[in-house]
Amino acid sequence: MSTFRRTILIIYIFVHFTDKNNVDHELTVEVDLKKFNVPVEFGLKTNTVVKDSKLDHSANLYLHSSKDNSQYSYKVYVHSKESGKKTLFFY
Repeated sequence: MSTFRRTILIIYIFVHFTDKNNVDHELTVEVDLKKFNVPVEFGLKTNTVVKDSKLDHSANLYLHSSKDNSQYSYKVYVHSKESGKKTLFFY
């Protein structure tokens, strides 16, 4: 009897410190739910950069199925003279 193994979860984490005040962080998660009879792939990617008292953060979430490909994104930034956010939805 042979068994077939499939990867259903992938997590990638990257953190880089240039000094105590500057950091670059990236997280990627991918999940294949087909193994659980759910016909959807899920992915999340985030990126955060703190440099010279500035914060830039973004996230991207996607859901892929045979019927639908949805993507949600947002960006947040905080700088010395301004801050804001942007949210995007793609269907």
